[in-house]
Amino acid sequence: MPLSESTLLQAAGDLIFARGEDYVRYVRGLRTTEFKAYASIQGKRVYTVELDWSGPQLEGFCTCPHHADGNFCKHLVAVGLAAIDSGRVAVDDASTTDDALQAVVQAMDVDELRDLVLTLARRDPGVRRMLEVRATTASGDDAQAKAEFEAYVRNTLTFRGYIDYRRSFEVAGAASDMLDELETHVNSGAAELVRPALLLALTEMREIIGKVDDSDGVIAEQCQRAADLYAQACRLGNPDRVELATWLVKFRADSPGWPNLVLADFVDAFDEKALATYRRAVAALDRKLADRDHLHRFEVDAMLLELADHDGDLDRAVHLLSQGDHPQYGAIVERLRAAGRAEDAVAWIDRAVAAGRISSYGGGNEYWLSPDFVAATYKALGRIEMRSRLFAPTSSGSRQSRTTAFSSISRPASTAPKLNTRGRWSMRDNWPPTASRPAHSWSSSS
Repeated sequence: MPLSESTLLQAAGDLIFARGEDYVRYVRGLRTTEFKAYASIQGKRVYTVELDWSGPQLEGFCTCPHHADGNFCKHLVAVGLAAIDSGRVAVDDASTTDDALQAVVQAMDVDELRDLVLTLARRDPGVRRMLEVRATTASGDDAQAKAEFEAYVRNTLTFRGYIDYRRSFEVAGAASDMLDELETHVNSGAAELVRPALLLALTEMREIIGKVDDSDGVIAEQCQRAADLYAQACRLGNPDRVELATWLVKFRADSPGWPNLVLADFVDAFDEKALATYRRAVAALDRKLADRDHLHRFEVDAMLLELADHDGDLDRAVHLLSQGDHPQYGAIVERLRAAGRAEDAVAWIDRAVAAGRISSYGGGNEYWLSPDFVAATYKALGRIEMRSRLFAPTSSGSRQSRTTAFSSISRPASTAPKLNTRGRWSMRDNWPPTASRPAHSWSSSS
C-alpha cells in the first residue's frame, strides 16, 4: 500500500491521526527504506517505532502501551508523516508529481538546465558531491572528490558539548542521513571514491560512542552500518589489500566491543598475500595475549575461530570453542551436526549434560543446550534413562529441567559470557531423526 496521509488517516482514524500530527516534531533518528521507516519518538517517554507499508495495509510496531493493546498509535502516524515530509519515500501521488516535474524539465533549454544544476550545486552540498563524482569519472582524478567526502563526514560528526541520551538521537539521525548518501554512491559504482570517507565515519563513530550516553544504541546502530558499508566498499573498490588486512586485525584488537567486524565481510577484498598477512597478524596477537583472560582475548579468539571456519577446519574450530571456563557447547554441537558428524555431536551433548550446561532460558545458544532438544535427542536414540534425568517432578508437582547424576542444570544463562545476538542458533531441520532411523545416519542434510 502506498504511504500517504490518506492511508495513515484510514489506518489510525481521525483522532489518532490528529494526535500523530502533533508528534511529528518529536521524531528522531528517522531512517527509511523503500517500504519501511524506522525512528524513535521523544516525548515524555522515548518509544521505538517501525512502520511498514509493503503489504496491502499499513502495519507497524511501537513500544508504547497503546500499540501493545493492538492499536495503530499516534507514534506510527508521526513517523509516517515524517517519512513523507523527508521526501525519501514514494507516496501515492508521486506519479502525478513526477509527470509535472518531467514536463517542466523537458520544456527547459540546455542553458536553463545548466543554470538550474549549478544553482542547486551551490545550495545543496549533496548535489555538488554528486557532480564531483561525475567529474571524477570523466577526469580520472579522484583526490578532490575523496577529500570532499571525508570533509563531509568530519563536519557531520562534529558536535559541540556533551551528547546526552536525548541528543544521541540527533547524532544518530545526522549519521543516518550521511550514510544514506554514501550508500547511494557505493551502490552506483563509486565505492572507491567514498571508501575513505566510510572508514573515517566508522572510526569517528566508534570513538563518539565511548564518550556519550547512547543507552538506546542508536549511534551504535549507525556505527555498525558504517562498518558494513565500509566492508562493501572494500569489496567493490580497490583498496591496498595488504594494508586492509593489517588494519582489520589492529582495528579489531583495539575494539571496545563495537562495532562487529568479521573476516567473512572482508575476505573477498583480500588476495593470497593479504590473507597470509592477516593470518600472521592474528597469530602474533594470539601470542601476545596468550596469558590474558577471555575478556581480553575475545576478539583474537573470534578471529582464530573465523579463520578455522574459513579454512573448513572443523576440528580446529571445535578445539577453539572448547577452550576456557565456558566451552561453547551449543556452537560445537551445531557445527558437528551440520558436518554430518552425529556421533561426535552426541558425545558433546553428553558433555554439556555432565557440565550442567542445559537451560530452558532462551531455547539454547552458543554456550547452552535446550533441555527440549537434548531430551528429544536421547529419546530418538532410545536412551530413555538419560532423558528421564533431564525432567523430574518438583515438590509442587510441576516439571523442571534437572540432572540427577550430574551437576544441577538450573543455573541461569545470564552467568555465561554475554553473547552477540548475531550468534544465536537453534536446533532445527531434521535433528533429531525419527526413532526408526539408526544413529549413525544422523545429519542435518538427511
